Amino acid sequence: MGPAGLEPATGPGIYVYGKSEKRTSFVEGRARRSYGHGKPIGTWEVMIKDHHEGYIGWAEYERNQKQLALHAAFFFFPGDG
Repeated sequence: MGPAGLEPATGPGIYVYGKSEKRTSFVEGRARRSYGHGKPIGTWEVMIKDHHEGYIGWAEYERNQKQLALHAAFFFFPGDG
């Protein structure tokens, strides 16, 4: 992770903040926090496209993400662990 919580996304030359969130639950009357829960792209707090030169463009990045999701849905089933 970069300075002040900013981290580069892989490939498309964007900079984002707020890609993940902290969650709090109560177990036996005590607050338990867990970190690093990914959020959907549309809910990121900051996304600056073309922040720096990337090795792929944003459109190609989005296509790759869709393809990866299709592969994951094909190969992994609920409860497979």
